[in-house]
Formats: sequence, structure tokens, C-alpha cells
Amino acid sequence: MARGKAYNGVRVGALGLVLAVLAAPAGWGEDLPPLEEYVGSAACGACHPEHYQGWQESYHFGVVQDPREEPAALLGDFSQPGVEVDAEQVAFTIGRHWYQRYAVERDGELYVLPNTWSVASHRWETQDAWSWRKKPYRTFCVGCHAVRYEPASGTMAEHAVGCEACHGPGRAHAASAGGVAIANPADWSADEQDLLCASCHVRGMDPSGVYHFAVGYVPGRRLTDHYRPQRVRDDETPREAFLRTFRQWRARLGAGPPPTCDVCGIEGAGRAPAALTVTEQCLGCHEYGRDFSAHTRHPGNLRLECLDCHRRTADERRTVAADVHFPEYFRVHGEQTFRLDLARACTGCHAEIPLRDLNRHLEIWDHSDHDRLD
Repeated sequence: MARGKAYNGVRVGALGLVLAVLAAPAGWGEDLPPLEEYVGSAACGACHPEHYQGWQESYHFGVVQDPREEPAALLGDFSQPGVEVDAEQVAFTIGRHWYQRYAVERDGELYVLPNTWSVASHRWETQDAWSWRKKPYRTFCVGCHAVRYEPASGTMAEHAVGCEACHGPGRAHAASAGGVAIANPADWSADEQDLLCASCHVRGMDPSGVYHFAVGYVPGRRLTDHYRPQRVRDDETPREAFLRTFRQWRARLGAGPPPTCDVCGIEGAGRAPAALTVTEQCLGCHEYGRDFSAHTRHPGNLRLECLDCHRRTADERRTVAADVHFPEYFRVHGEQTFRLDLARACTGCHAEIPLRDLNRHLEIWDHSDHDRLD
């Protein structure tokens, strides 16, 4: 597979193979700032080292990585049985925290494989088993995985959710040593901040009905000129639908206050989730972490992790939307797991105890703060 092709000086790798397959509407690229107005995240880091380091440790960093340039980005164990490809065939990795997926080239198109590596459980799972060949990366995914993607030419400023994805083109700002203003969501209203996030965290289509992302949108522009939400109620505008859907999604991510950029680590490296273990991330919101043994009902000398008990089982995967765009993809909370599935998680350590007895013990736990399964 040809790799590393450059378009206007931008390395796009395997994407260069597929540009001619489907032409974008004429003149579409005219709505985007020229590539020359972008500098890339590394250039931003020269003047904003703390923010740059925070971004590197955030969920946004590493959304897409090239394993041939960054071999450590490849987390999956391709020696396990049942994997459709060899590690050498992976063009890009997608994600690195809870799950990692893999883009490969098939017949001149990039597709995201159904084989999904569970980072926490160290095992392969399956997503989109029947539909993945109907979802080319360039029409379903790349617009939210890159800065300034232009379908007509296949060019992009950066194949990453980089600084300019949220701040817009930065060359004038950098060349003037900050004298020329750049888009700063911190100065925007709450609605405008949420609409920026909604441009990638709410499902929709571009006005042509071809692309599943906001073609031509850059921070500061009106989102509804470039994107249509998937679901709009009869009593609301598209803008209101974006805000409602995004806020519902955000509220369902977990307990506590709505997440902000600071929670993701972008405002500094000290609170970045990527630097924490999965259990540390959970305990960032759940106060019982101060007495973790009391919560687990297990002796304190056992080194239990949250996902030892709150893990997705085969039955649960069939009952929730196994899709990275929905909160259920990340959630492992008990209220979304059948009681039988919770008991099955116990069998990993207590295989000698019948499942019915494990279920009975879980029922006791619901009414007691003292029983432990020692």
C-alpha cells in the first residue's frame, strides 16, 4: 500500500489512494481557509507549552495515529486468534484509552475494521460486524479526526484532533506573536462552546447528504450552515437540536458536573485523563474512592480495579449501542448491566462458587454495608 503521499505539503498517507472515487460538490473547498493559514499543533506548543502538553495527555490527542511512525501507538495483540489482519496492514489506529480500532486499506478505500481492541480487558471485541464495509473512512470519519479536511482534494492541515480543530487557523496569530487574535472558545457563550463540541460529538450529515461530518466548518462559523443534526424535533430548530443532543450526551457520560476542557486536560497537564489509570479516572468523580475497600466489599490488600467488576459482557454488548459516538460505548456502570452479568464478572476470581450463589450474595450487598466476599 502506498503511504506518505503529500498534497500541498500535507502527509495524508493512505487517504491519497481514494480521492478520485467520489467527487465532492464543485467549489466546496472555496469555503475553507487555505492550508497555508494553518501551522499545526507542534507550532502552537512553542508558545503554549503547558496547553500543548495538556493536549498531548488528553482524549483528543492520539485519536488517530500512524503506527509506522509511532509503533507504540499499536496497542492490540495481533497474535491472538480471530483477528482479520496483521499488524503491518494497519494504516491508522483510532483511539487509545478504552478501545482502539484500526483503519486498513481495501480496494483503494480506507475502512475501520470490526476488530476492536479493549484496552482495559486486553481482548478483542467486535463492532459494526455487518456494516463496516459500507462506511468508508473518508465519508464517515475523517472530518472529525482531522483539522480542516477538504473532501474535494483530500487535503487536511493535520490528521489529528489538534489545536486548530478548536481554535481555527493559527498562522497569523503565531506570526504576530499573539498580536492577531485567534478563535478562543473560552471567550464564547456556553451555547457557542457546546456547538463547537457538537460539530463532532453529535451525529449528522453535511448539506450534500454525502459526508457524516461538518464539511467547511471551522471554529467561529455557524455550524448549521455546514451540518445537519440527525434528529430534529418538530418544535425545535437545527441549532436547538444540536444543543439538546450534545447536552444529553454529555450529561449521560457520568455523575457530577458536566465535563469541561479542563477535565479533558487541555488547560494543563496535571489533570489529564490519559495520565491516569482507568480506576483513577473513575474515582475522579466517585467519592467512595476514599474508601475503595468498603465499596468493593473485598479486603483492602487485594488490588482490585473498577473494570474487574464493571466490565462489559457478551450479553450486555447486545443490549447497548456499541458505538463510540454514544456514551454506552464507554459506560460500565452497574445500572446498565444485568444482575446476572454482574455476577458473571465475579466468576473471574470465584469460579468455584455457583452463579446462583453469587447472585444471592450481590442481593445481600444491596442491603448491607458489611458483608464481604473474602
